[in-house]
Amino acid sequence: MNSTIFLVEDDPASARLLQMMLKNEAEIEVFGQAEDCLMRLEECKPAVFLLDVGLPGIDGYTLCEQLKQRPDTADIPVIFTSGHVEMEARIRAYDIGAHDFIVKPFDVTEVRSKIGHLLQNQRERAGLNTRLEESDMLTTLILSNLDEYAVLLKYLRDLNSCASPQEMAQMTHGMLRGFGLTGAVQLRLPDATLNTSADGEATPIVASILNHVRLMNRIFEFKKRGVYNFERITVIVENIPIDDPERCGRLRDHLAIAVETADARLAGLITASANNRADLGIGETLQVLSTATEEFTLRQRTAQEAGHQVMRELIEEMHATFAHLGMNQLQEDSIIELIEQKTQKLVLIYDATAATQATLQKLQARMNGLRQALKS
Repeated sequence: MNSTIFLVEDDPASARLLQMMLKNEAEIEVFGQAEDCLMRLEECKPAVFLLDVGLPGIDGYTLCEQLKQRPDTADIPVIFTSGHVEMEARIRAYDIGAHDFIVKPFDVTEVRSKIGHLLQNQRERAGLNTRLEESDMLTTLILSNLDEYAVLLKYLRDLNSCASPQEMAQMTHGMLRGFGLTGAVQLRLPDATLNTSADGEATPIVASILNHVRLMNRIFEFKKRGVYNFERITVIVENIPIDDPERCGRLRDHLAIAVETADARLAGLITASANNRADLGIGETLQVLSTATEEFTLRQRTAQEAGHQVMRELIEEMHATFAHLGMNQLQEDSIIELIEQKTQKLVLIYDATAATQATLQKLQARMNGLRQALKS
């Protein structure tokens, strides 16, 4: 803090005396008249004005009034020195904004004490003002950071509910707008590449730039643009605030976190989509297996019934034939029994219904297990 005192005193003896008294308190600049002091104010401002009341030309009271009317000196304390002890002089000094009034002849202890305390109070006030300014700056910075963190946290929260790459692209542009930024976003999917700008689908030239920068460094900047590259996503920011290094640094950190999280979420969406397709395929396969099992069981049952019908017809024809052969009843029964046994064995040989059903049921169980694993 500036500790200079402007002493305006036309009496050389009084001026030298005050200089001696205050030489250890502050630097003293002496002016013989008010006009010289006013001219000096164009170059320098003191910590205290020490004014004699009875000055030639502009007197001390008038000088004080002028100082209090100026914005650059209105808050600087003014102390009057005068040989007048009347209360009217003090009241007038008070009315025009003086800080104190010292009566001549000077008391060394009084002068040093008043000036010393005044300068100390000013130093403390200056320190307090500095701390208040720093506190205001910190508060502004915190509020600014809170706003930025709110944008980041909202984006990270919304990503959890994101259901598609298209929705993720829209969310990412919304996040950029929240930071006061604009840019382009590329999402790389297994079967397609999604290029978007703030107003929708990216133009061909923007898409070509995205394809170019995706092969470069993970995070880098050129001119006012910033690029954030991850495995499945690239974001180009077009208006990085390079004229505000502090904010630029914060945004760089926020964007790195946001884009990396989006990349992980996009990987999850791709996996979920693949699982959904696999689940759909398994479901269709299970339906085919179920239908095939029902059809096969029906065909096997129909074939069994047809086989038994053929066997009955054969036995009836054999009975009719036996009547012409002159065979006795015992012989006929023996032949019929033999035919029935052999025919039944033949039917059983070709009856694979139970085994086939068991195999198909095992296959269905394994497919269902795989389906559950994809969903978990």
